[in-house]
Amino acid sequence: MKKWLAAALAAAMTITLAVPAFAYNEIAPETPPASNPDASFYETVEAIEPEELGSGEVKWASEETPDGWIKVTNEGGTTLGYDPESGVMLLQVDGFAFKDLDKDGKLDGYEDWRNDADTRAKDLASQMSGYEMAPLTTHG
Repeated sequence: MKKWLAAALAAAMTITLAVPAFAYNEIAPETPPASNPDASFYETVEAIEPEELGSGEVKWASEETPDGWIKVTNEGGTTLGYDPESGVMLLQVDGFAFKDLDKDGKLDGYEDWRNDADTRAKDLASQMSGYEMAPLTTHG
């Protein structure tokens, strides 16, 4: 049984690697996949211009941890963590702190922890090419 499972896994991996690159053509963000009847699959959330850090009513606090990363606690919200050497910066919107993961200076829908998981996933998918998505389907 173990040999059969190993052979099946090896065959599946070989097939995955053997699929030609043209099979992963970029999907236009405005074109939903044929298997998904939901036409709003790739809807994006409008990016938000941030406030100046520390301005207005600040609803977050940060502290450096003993091992060098920054812990950010939002009032009534999520706790964030980041390494200042990673290049990721903080944004402030409505007094809360968010990580600017794509470093574009705006709060994108997928970066906004106040959005539900489905909204965040759709927004991120709308910004990815087919080449960026393909590895995610084969490598957990």
